[in-house]
Amino acid sequence: MSEKSFLLEVLTEEIPSIFLPNTCSELEEKLTLLFKEQRIEYGELSVYATPRRLVALGSIDSKQHDTIKKVVGPPLKVAYDSEGRPTKACIGFAKSQGVDVEELIVEKTEKGEYVVAQLRLKGRDTKTILSEALPKLILGLHFPKSMRWGNSNIRFARPIHNIVAIIGGEVIDFTMDGIKSCMNSRGHKFLSPEEFKVVGVSDYEELLREHYVILNQHERRNKIEKELHHIAGRLGCKLHYDDELLETVTYLTEYPVAVFGSFDKTYLRLPKELLITSMKSHQKFFSLEDERGELKPYFITISDTKEENSGNVRKGAERVLRARLEDAAFYYEEDKAVPLRERIDDLKHVIFYEKLGTLYEKAERIADSAEKIVDKIGLKIPNIRLGAMLSKADLITGIIREFPELQGYMAMIYAKESGEDEELCRALYEHYMPKSANDTLPSTDLGSILSIADKLDNIVGLFGIGEEPTGSEDPFALRRQAIGIINILLKKAYPITIESLVDIASEELRDKITIDNRRRMDILEFFDHRFESMLIADGYRYDEVD
Repeated sequence: MSEKSFLLEVLTEEIPSIFLPNTCSELEEKLTLLFKEQRIEYGELSVYATPRRLVALGSIDSKQHDTIKKVVGPPLKVAYDSEGRPTKACIGFAKSQGVDVEELIVEKTEKGEYVVAQLRLKGRDTKTILSEALPKLILGLHFPKSMRWGNSNIRFARPIHNIVAIIGGEVIDFTMDGIKSCMNSRGHKFLSPEEFKVVGVSDYEELLREHYVILNQHERRNKIEKELHHIAGRLGCKLHYDDELLETVTYLTEYPVAVFGSFDKTYLRLPKELLITSMKSHQKFFSLEDERGELKPYFITISDTKEENSGNVRKGAERVLRARLEDAAFYYEEDKAVPLRERIDDLKHVIFYEKLGTLYEKAERIADSAEKIVDKIGLKIPNIRLGAMLSKADLITGIIREFPELQGYMAMIYAKESGEDEELCRALYEHYMPKSANDTLPSTDLGSILSIADKLDNIVGLFGIGEEPTGSEDPFALRRQAIGIINILLKKAYPITIESLVDIASEELRDKITIDNRRRMDILEFFDHRFESMLIADGYRYDEVD
């Protein structure tokens, strides 16, 4: 292997942080596949991402490997006469492939024996191959949303400003929609926006660091996490750890610096999750707690600037958070003024989903299904109907309009404020569980039955109007909901079948949709596939699952 260093950097406007982890994986997969398909030997390949750049670094061979290409010619009996002399067909084939007749070989195929020409293809320069392949590879990256800009004819996550493409110290020449590849990169957008020449790939990362860009996302994450814990300890607190938020801020910054701030203690009267969500959802702030898990009036933000600018960052963050918390407090107090039960009738004016009626109708279906389920399994559960009717009442509150991720939690809070039974309040929160494959399951029977009835109504209803998952697309998370139902049934050991549950939900939806036998079988097969996947994930062999 004649090894040469390789660098690709696509410099863009800020790409949404949620896009970048998958884009890193896809870029690595596409490059690896390209090298394999083109017979280019390669060493370790590293892929990095910041908000403004996608980067691949590695070592690759300077040329393709030579290869032998086999071209099948005429059948043996056509290529040679009865005396073994080559026919015109044989001679013509050899000439067309640029080989002598004597170099032809005979190979057996399913259709019989044929003459074959073996052509030795010399490897092309890797630089030439990459100049042809990289534009298509870059534009072939998939994003949840892409855009055009200016008079551009291409689509990408965000406008592309510059492309660095180097192999062995030389530019890999190509032009993509007027952008010509080069050896000049740029630093941090504000701290060091000037261009600099990449002299060698080996010092590329260090050059970026000198221009206030920490390229490696794992290094950025470790730096952020270390600073978060250091500041929390200095304040006598502990970090409210949030892995999702940590990943988000990692991909929001090129030069992360943690800065702490504070807010008025009076806001601690707000529900804990409301405070945490107010800080996280829009501001991307981390919360701090005491040893008992009670929130403290501090937060930590991750800035994308020098540490010496922390004072200004702190003032700006505190000002913005104060406005956010004031909004949250206003909506919370306004929402509390109306008991949750009094909101039930308002659900009649909110569409759940086209063809499936209003939220009020959905709540009634959940209530009817839940009552039938508890009858089937022989349970007596107080407040089952009231729980179902209250389960969607928080969706029309001011807080949920602002923070939809708090649905269920705020229903629990408002139900407590309204003096509802403690178990009923807990069930309103738990009926959305589990929210992921490994999430906590409902602890109460009331929460479990409401969760099953709600998820069944979603699955059967959406299947009934043709909105079932297709391929990798599952916009309503029906797969996750089906797994949730199965997990609850397994944990609680309720004596009821999926068939019975589907029939109950189908009956409740009869005024909206028709679940014929074919559609019913589709739904049951959908559940079967989810259960099979769960068993395989738990270590069962495919033959055991079958």
